[in-house]
Amino acid sequence: MPILASPAILLLFDVTKGLKKHLFSSISVGAITFVSLFYAILEKQVIHFCGNGPFMNQTDFTKSKYLQFIRVEKNFAYPIDRIIHELNVIGFDFEYDRIFAYPYLAGIVCASGAKAFGCVWNMAEINITSAKTAPEIVEYKNISHLNAEYLRLSAHKDSCIRNVYIMVGEKSGENIAKKIENMFFERLQVSKELEELKTALLPTTETHKKYICEIYTHNPDSGFKDARPRKLYLIGPYKLRKPHS
Repeated sequence: MPILASPAILLLFDVTKGLKKHLFSSISVGAITFVSLFYAILEKQVIHFCGNGPFMNQTDFTKSKYLQFIRVEKNFAYPIDRIIHELNVIGFDFEYDRIFAYPYLAGIVCASGAKAFGCVWNMAEINITSAKTAPEIVEYKNISHLNAEYLRLSAHKDSCIRNVYIMVGEKSGENIAKKIENMFFERLQVSKELEELKTALLPTTETHKKYICEIYTHNPDSGFKDARPRKLYLIGPYKLRKPHS
């Protein structure tokens, strides 16, 4: 985040004469911005980590070429290696096949080297239905609408797609994978992005659900409400519906 903020600060130095005239103020603004953003990273990723665990728990390497020489937690390393193995077993084409990951599975897709169908990060539908405050409801619905637009763009623009697979992580007591399987054949009430997915894809005679492994999407020691194990499934292949309507 500090790195992302640097171009904006440099731009102010370049185009604002007032900052050039007041060097002390200019440096102070840059320093305060850096410290503020650095503290946010320190607070959310190191002190009160959510997605990842403390450094001493990051002990394992993975087979991902994107994580070479980087140690991660065993809870994350095993699922990454499993999904890479399974994608190779089913003959997944990393150039022409796509994965729709749902929900909170962006890291697994990226680490595997697969390309996403639509947005790589998708939020759980329950977040929308369980939202209690007006700002939460607006935020979650807007995210759902945005993800649906990403799916629409993928279906319209990415004509080289061969197959699409759906990767699902479901917690104990949920039936997300079964619901997604059934939504292509039954009229089910689903979120905007899932509705768009249903419009964009067609099941094939080879479409089936395969259990991969257990996965954590958040560090289990973080106390975060979603830090519970999920069962990871891969459903597919699906074909892109043409023409897309």
